[in-house]
Amino acid sequence: MHPNLTKNNISRRLKETYQPGVIASTDGFAEMYAGVQLKCAAVLIPLIRWNDEWNLVFTRRTEAVEHHKGQVSFPGGACNADETIPEQTALREADEEIGLKLGDVRLLGLLNEVVTITRYRVTPVVGVMPW
Repeated sequence: MHPNLTKNNISRRLKETYQPGVIASTDGFAEMYAGVQLKCAAVLIPLIRWNDEWNLVFTRRTEAVEHHKGQVSFPGGACNADETIPEQTALREADEEIGLKLGDVRLLGLLNEVVTITRYRVTPVVGVMPW
């Protein structure tokens, strides 16, 4: 285990590197989306500590959903109209998709937004959850 990789250190690094308004894209052409109306979305990147190591939690989407059948993903989805910050969306979606309750996650920070080919502006929210 790297001795400096603590929750507080991860949170500090996220705050130092997050750049509001800086958008990347999954296809490498973020500039193509300038002026395009993008749909709001957020995902939770859940970290867990297990056997003194940091681990990521992924989900595999069911074949019964309308979009992205069978894909490996982080819990997340489109923003509701009443959600004003990405953390609300990420936490609501994590509750719906994996049963993660608000009190069971400590949010550490945000990663820069990513535009998808389906015209979503996705904000990754990093948090720690219990194993």
